[in-house]
Amino acid sequence: MVDHNHPNSIEQRPQGFATTCWSLVAATADPQHREGRQALEELCARYWNPLYFWLRRDGCGHEDSQDLVQEFLAQMIEHHNIDRADPERGRFRTFLLSSLKNFRKNADRAQRTQKRGGNVRHLGLDFDSAGSQWTNEPFHTQTADRLFDRKWALQMIERSIERLEAASRERNRHELFARIKPLLAGADGEETYQAIAEEFGITAGAIKVAVHRWREQLRETIRREIRDTVLDEQDVDSELDYLIAAMS
Repeated sequence: MVDHNHPNSIEQRPQGFATTCWSLVAATADPQHREGRQALEELCARYWNPLYFWLRRDGCGHEDSQDLVQEFLAQMIEHHNIDRADPERGRFRTFLLSSLKNFRKNADRAQRTQKRGGNVRHLGLDFDSAGSQWTNEPFHTQTADRLFDRKWALQMIERSIERLEAASRERNRHELFARIKPLLAGADGEETYQAIAEEFGITAGAIKVAVHRWREQLRETIRREIRDTVLDEQDVDSELDYLIAAMS
């Protein structure tokens, strides 16, 4: 039963409650409640990809990595292991990877194989796509932990871009955003600006202004994503610097 007087009660959440990392953790307070299970599954959907890549780099094949991630996340859901996550202890990224390492250490391969396709809860995760991406990863130059951090950073960037894209759609600017999106990473040039300007019937200067504004919004959105996974505001800059380094 949900405690309606508890500050983290799902029923108490206002409309538009931000689905941040730690707010999702708080929302799982009652995993038997529909919203609690949805919050758990959203956490799984957000963060399964870096877990898969860590396992691949640590020596697991595609199928074993798929089974381990599915079982690990299923246990998070079924046994409510996520309640060990505590923002007072710092980064959610660190908690999740540490939990996976412990899970793998204790996992029995025979039992895992027996559960394949059976008792393991399938969460609709796109392992085929992840397997294809694996072939393009520079894994030969990165440790498993480093690759996990790189995928974590990429997911934060992707979610931030998705947020900007959704906002542009609400303002009916999604077509312009789609053309400008490749420029947000920093690659630009006068010819590109001019071509987009001619396509939309505006000036190249207006395109430059739009690119600049969206880049600023992207940086702030990424900072918000990071802020949602650390304890202290002072940790945001150090985490941002760390993840930028992981991307290089």
